[in-house]
Amino acid sequence: MSSEKKALIIDFDHTLAYTEHYKQDFINLAEKILDLSKKDIRNRLLDLTQEIRKGNYLLSSEDFVKRVVGDKFDEIKYEEMIKENEKLLENFSKYIPQEALDFLNKIKEKGFEIIIYTYGEKNFQKTKIKHSGILKEIEDIDVIYTQENKRDKILELIKNKGIERGYFINDNFRENEEVETFLKNQNYEAIRVINKLPPYRKDPIDSDKIIFHNFSEILEFIENQELEKEVKQEFRTK
Repeated sequence: MSSEKKALIIDFDHTLAYTEHYKQDFINLAEKILDLSKKDIRNRLLDLTQEIRKGNYLLSSEDFVKRVVGDKFDEIKYEEMIKENEKLLENFSKYIPQEALDFLNKIKEKGFEIIIYTYGEKNFQKTKIKHSGILKEIEDIDVIYTQENKRDKILELIKNKGIERGYFINDNFRENEEVETFLKNQNYEAIRVINKLPPYRKDPIDSDKIIFHNFSEILEFIENQELEKEVKQEFRTK
């Protein structure tokens, strides 16, 4: 039995969490409370997402509401929207599929350290993860909150924790391409999972890497990879 330290590093939004479902509920609220069209709100969300991806700034939950709904509403409606959004966040466990929890439990049983890795304004991300129920459901999970480049932080994380190998799971095509490049000689496999809902844009797929659509597929892949490693290890020790 190998004593090497191995880890599963997994993204939170759009990977473990169905964040698109949260956004859809947010859109429905804004339509009801502020009488905005769903198309208008959706376009604002897309514009905001693009700005955030450029690294211009990070948003708290209140700033998120303000930027999406705008500043043309009276204070009463704005405060109502803030409170209703807080209720969505307090019930964030509804956006975590049971399949994701089952997957994490099975991975933990296989001796992997589990690290949830999330980018964004820290308090906003902490609120979502706290109310997701994951930390109550599964013990000894580390959470890394970052507002910096994921690539550099992951390298630092691997070095500081003495992790020898593992898997990185994320939904973002470009980030996974970066991970595959800089972890090429680090015994890490980058896995991409797609769980987005239409009408959100899909990232381009121009890689020959396998694209997974659920955690059952990922678990089967990891189990096969681990079995292959065990067989190779047995041959080396004979």
